[in-house]
Amino acid sequence: MGTLILSGVGGSTNWLPLILPLAVVAGLIYFVDFIVKLAKKRKLDHVNRLLNEHSTGFGDQDTTDNQL
Repeated sequence: MGTLILSGVGGSTNWLPLILPLAVVAGLIYFVDFIVKLAKKRKLDHVNRLLNEHSTGFGDQDTTDNQL
């Protein structure tokens, strides 16, 4: 049976090559989430603007012409 030798001694192992890819993946996930939320907000704002342009509210109607 062969001998298994691990690199590094105790706590002196280099964790940077393991942490940087994880940080990049977390950053990409956050960026994609931010872009999706931004797109949904812009779509909702657009729909609300269209609805506000084409409809009048119940309280917005002028009732002064109906008086005797």
